[in-house]
Amino acid sequence: MGALVRSSVAAAAAGAFLIGVGALPAAASASSLPWHSPNRVVSGVPVAVSSIASCPPVPTPGDQLLVEVDITFPGGGMGNVLPANADGSWSGQLTFNFSGTPRQATISASCEDFNGVFATAYAQYQSRHTQLVPS
Repeated sequence: MGALVRSSVAAAAAGAFLIGVGALPAAASASSLPWHSPNRVVSGVPVAVSSIASCPPVPTPGDQLLVEVDITFPGGGMGNVLPANADGSWSGQLTFNFSGTPRQATISASCEDFNGVFATAYAQYQSRHTQLVPS
């Protein structure tokens, strides 16, 4: 997905933070971890997401592991953040709110190394196509 400027509010991480800007490191972008993601997202309706393979440990000892799930489409995108378990596994119900967006989109997830202020993606899950349905 190249460089994508993203900002998110991490309810689970108690406060706002900025997701790192720039491409994933070469080693992270080469791997595509498996996960469960929806084929269809309805605006305002929670969708279940979860890891199949766990995130690797954060590269910086002491930092928090978060997972960002993004939906991107021509001209925009949105994201949500989930905390990960100590073993790197994660799951949750996420709600995306949108209107007037294209029906076809891509859903992706990444493991994020969060230092309390900034988060940097270091591992990527498989990106998939999904359908967006306004409520």
